[in-house]
Amino acid sequence: MEKKRIYTFVVPMCIVMLLGAVCWWGYNQLSFQEEQADVDLYTLVPADCEALLETKDIDALQKTMNGAHYMRQHGVLNVSDLLNLLATNLETIAKQQAHGLSAEMNRQLLVSFHQPGSTHDQVIYGRLGNGDIGSITRLMQQSTGTRHAPKKVTYKGEEIVIYPLGKEFLACYFKPGFFAVSLQKKLIEKVIDACTTGKSLGNVPAFHSLHKQTKHNGHLALYLPTKGDNGNAWQHVEIRLGAKAIYLTGNHASGDTCQWTNNNDTLIERTDGTFLPKQVLMMEQKPFYAHADMDAKHPTLAGVLAENDCGEVTTILFAPTPADTVPHQLLMLPLTTDQTERVKQALRYPMEVKRRPSIWTTKAAYPTWQCAGDTTLYDLFIQHPHTTESWLTIYQHHLLVSTHRETLQNYIMGMEDETTPSAPTNHEAYVECLGDLAEQANYTLVADMNDIVTHHPALIESGTPIPDFFFKHRDFFKHFMLATQHINHEGSVNTQVILTYQGDSIRQ
Repeated sequence: MEKKRIYTFVVPMCIVMLLGAVCWWGYNQLSFQEEQADVDLYTLVPADCEALLETKDIDALQKTMNGAHYMRQHGVLNVSDLLNLLATNLETIAKQQAHGLSAEMNRQLLVSFHQPGSTHDQVIYGRLGNGDIGSITRLMQQSTGTRHAPKKVTYKGEEIVIYPLGKEFLACYFKPGFFAVSLQKKLIEKVIDACTTGKSLGNVPAFHSLHKQTKHNGHLALYLPTKGDNGNAWQHVEIRLGAKAIYLTGNHASGDTCQWTNNNDTLIERTDGTFLPKQVLMMEQKPFYAHADMDAKHPTLAGVLAENDCGEVTTILFAPTPADTVPHQLLMLPLTTDQTERVKQALRYPMEVKRRPSIWTTKAAYPTWQCAGDTTLYDLFIQHPHTTESWLTIYQHHLLVSTHRETLQNYIMGMEDETTPSAPTNHEAYVECLGDLAEQANYTLVADMNDIVTHHPALIESGTPIPDFFFKHRDFFKHFMLATQHINHEGSVNTQVILTYQGDSIRQ
């Protein structure tokens, strides 16, 4: 009877305790997962970073990179040893998991870029799930070829784990639900500072507001700080990796744009490349703005052009040859038949410019004029000229303006020459890039990155509209043609940038 009583009470009690334990374990697992889900990786990023890269699907990104020719041949952007380390080992991490990358690790990854901008100045942030730390530890042991315990140091009460990687060191910061790794211990210390003091990018009002407004639907997103009318602001750019091109699209306030654009809403027709030279270093298209000043005692060329409604300009920077004695820059303004006659008349009177010997070709003679240069017109040049003169001619209903007569002659002779050039040209690449852009925009730029970053690094100091980032990582970007457009609309600017891979055969 006593045994029966014990059986009656004890066994149900054990069952209740077991169920309670299971429920407690399940609740704690759920709480842990919710805690992981609530980890805001942006609160780990130091606020002074100069760029932030984000992906929300690492597995899809890896597959995309494997399908891109330039990624296979030149590494992950060839701008980050840390990104290359990640890309090299993503497949290994996936294989170590029972079902590939854990949901937490695959859900979001951030990469912050810091000064001075070398390939080591980055931090990678990610989420951790159960068992992920063990996978990372095994990966580190495989990479270092040793099973010795890593070095551990303390910074402001937080532990930094340091793994040797050949001649390099990987500093890691692990916490429940997330990790941060860098090739520099000092950057991990900055992450700890941002995390513990609250002075992080996630707490910067301008960035927080932008992040809430944007929808990141692609594999990659890029956040860049800009200088706006209201102080520091941030720009969001979506990145899509194609088989032979990289596409960047963004939208930001017009007051926050860089020197690539202006705040005017005048759209201009995209050139089809017909009048581009056979070898071009860079070309820009933008609206021409000037106040008509025909009644002044000393009328300017800019005033003449404004009076005759010349509203757009193409700026061409030639790829110089060893025989060139001057920097070849050319302003090209399209004219209608009526505009052509009126401009010719205005050059004779009231400007009274100096008539110079014509440029003769086998087909025709092209009159040339020489006049004083003016600031309004020279502001359109890519490199500010070191002269006070302008040389003019009219070719195929285009007014050509340069700082040297030699530039006009070389351009016209090259356009009239129907023989096959002996040296490789990039005209076809320019036409192809232009064909991928919108027919109308407020600003268009196409540049041969190989010529610029390889042969003309001095452009960095001359106010080129190409960001310094391309020059810092020239070993990768020299393999591309750069094409970009800005379209202003109701106070915002839609930006498109296309980097078209040209391969190695013609990029030497």
